[in-house]
Amino acid sequence: MTLIVLVAVLILETFASHLAGLRNHHRIVQYADSWQAIFDSSKQLNPWLVSFLVLLPPVVIASVLLQSQPGVFGFLFQLAVAVAIVFWSLGPKTLADFYRQQLGTEGEQGVPTNDEERALAQGLINYAHQGFLAVLIWLVLLGPVAALIYRVVHHLAESERTTPEDSSNPVWQTLFHIVDWIPTRLSALLFMLTGNFATGFSAFKQEALSTDANNAQLLTDTALKSMTFEAEDVHSSLSEARHSCERCLILLTVLIALMSFFQLT
Repeated sequence: MTLIVLVAVLILETFASHLAGLRNHHRIVQYADSWQAIFDSSKQLNPWLVSFLVLLPPVVIASVLLQSQPGVFGFLFQLAVAVAIVFWSLGPKTLADFYRQQLGTEGEQGVPTNDEERALAQGLINYAHQGFLAVLIWLVLLGPVAALIYRVVHHLAESERTTPEDSSNPVWQTLFHIVDWIPTRLSALLFMLTGNFATGFSAFKQEALSTDANNAQLLTDTALKSMTFEAEDVHSSLSEARHSCERCLILLTVLIALMSFFQLT
């Protein structure tokens, strides 16, 4: 089932990229604010209890819809719901669109410095991880509901980070650090396996088991160390970052196929 969902999602992502416009992730914040206003209008409840109550409705609804139903139509309905949940949880932009956006930013800067080039590559790597790899990793580990939770927590954490009045008690950012801990390490492993493992591992091993390490920094350091760049190509690091991200997605798909073959997922 997991492999079928993954293949269907990747086909939609590749050949129906216009559907990415349906990923209206901005509604997550609207939902959270509206729902919190119902049970905690005075904002006196414990923030961790609030986060639990915010996550509860989508988890319950998704779990009910994903309940196994008898017969072929029941299976097809469950498959359609799973594909819809995972596809919506990706992005929101396609990886190709985000890459073109980074290229446009690079073009506006003229000839980029090494630091600017590195920053653009880091942005692409983080986007590939948070927008795609982490979602698919949670799909493999715990199913579509976990992928949905990751997206909701990520978006609320980003909103909290950019909202000054919410930054004093960063519950969502803390929660996102927790739910992103395992996917970050697995994504870093994928980058090492699809690049130079030895140099990537030299950056990875320093903070791989630390619970306080910055997940994004650990991932980008490992990914960039795993890549090789051609100095004469002005777009080398950004282009290589995109190819490396694509190789990671391919490798993840292959690994899921092998696990499905041996009935591990």
